[in-house]
Amino acid sequence: MVLKLEIICCIINAEDEKPPKMLNMHRLGFACVIMIAIEILFDKIEEIRMFQIIWVGICAIFFGLIGGLLCCRFYRFGLGIMGLVIGHTIGEVISQAANLEEKWFQALSWSIGIVFAIISAIFVDIMIVIDTSFVGAQLFMLGVDYIVDKGYSYLVQMSVSMKPIECTPTLWAYKNTQYYKINVKK
Repeated sequence: MVLKLEIICCIINAEDEKPPKMLNMHRLGFACVIMIAIEILFDKIEEIRMFQIIWVGICAIFFGLIGGLLCCRFYRFGLGIMGLVIGHTIGEVISQAANLEEKWFQALSWSIGIVFAIISAIFVDIMIVIDTSFVGAQLFMLGVDYIVDKGYSYLVQMSVSMKPIECTPTLWAYKNTQYYKINVKK
């Protein structure tokens, strides 16, 4: 999900000058469809051949352009998509904190996403501030972690991918030296 948020912000804020509102909505729609394709692609990357990856990329670009045009033409639809992505992210955080099973994890994430999509389409001004604040805070934390390298981005990736971490003797032996990048004097 972190990758999704970074892609949205990079595509929307690609130019230094303030682009027209319609151009931003086109970029948002394009980014959302591309993110869905990337998520499907990386979910089972071991089982996909290179030919299939190329076709998924071509289809993602094609449907991304269609999604971008829809968001450009229908402004509230684009805001709804932005609310869906942010709501789904918040749902993932809540589901992860509650330690839910996979089926409940998906159900809660998508239902919160749909609620945020509806709210974003109705209360436009308020939700733009909330959505961009949430994305900005997450990207700020990832940027700080990129500089200080304390493992926040790794933690976010692990919590979103739902892969359990097993504490082996090797991990316990090296957790203070290599995992946290702390120099221990011997």
